[in-house]
Amino acid sequence: MSDEKIKIRIITHEKVVFEQDVDEIYSVGIDGSFGVLKGHIPFITPLEIGVTKVVNDGIPEFIATMGGVFQFSDNHAVILTD
Repeated sequence: MSDEKIKIRIITHEKVVFEQDVDEIYSVGIDGSFGVLKGHIPFITPLEIGVTKVVNDGIPEFIATMGGVFQFSDNHAVILTD
């Protein structure tokens, strides 16, 4: 992983469905939409059913998430979802 990227993993109860180094992450928590860039403070939030957007080198990719939990710490993001 590059020191200039965020490592994101999206995990269901069956397997890791997405794993990539990205520049930006956007999703929808129970308190509203949020975005994360490299160096963001650690946090954890429950997710609403919605779409998580990741951007890598200016190219967006969209992943449907059925609720779950988003956790961010030390430039590593984990989404646990159905």
